[in-house]
Amino acid sequence: MIWLVFITGTTVGYGGMVPHTSLGRIIIIVVIVMGTFLMSIIIAAMAVAVESTEDEKKTFKKIRSEIDATTAIVSAMRYYKMYTHRSSAFDKDIG
Repeated sequence: MIWLVFITGTTVGYGGMVPHTSLGRIIIIVVIVMGTFLMSIIIAAMAVAVESTEDEKKTFKKIRSEIDATTAIVSAMRYYKMYTHRSSAFDKDIG
């Protein structure tokens, strides 16, 4: 029963070949734990490699705020242009 719980929990699957002895199952469990540990070390190393430094975070934050400010200015200019160029029927000369 513990064998099925462990294999299901680690999502290794059942496959066509399974150990039939207790020693075989123990060896496979150790191999699965070592494989999981190895993969976690590799993933952690990759995360550290792509992690941003403080300088990179500050630069990104500055660029992001400049983009937000630029977007706000462009939107304000478009609104101003649209508002000042509006005309109504009362603005036209009847003549």
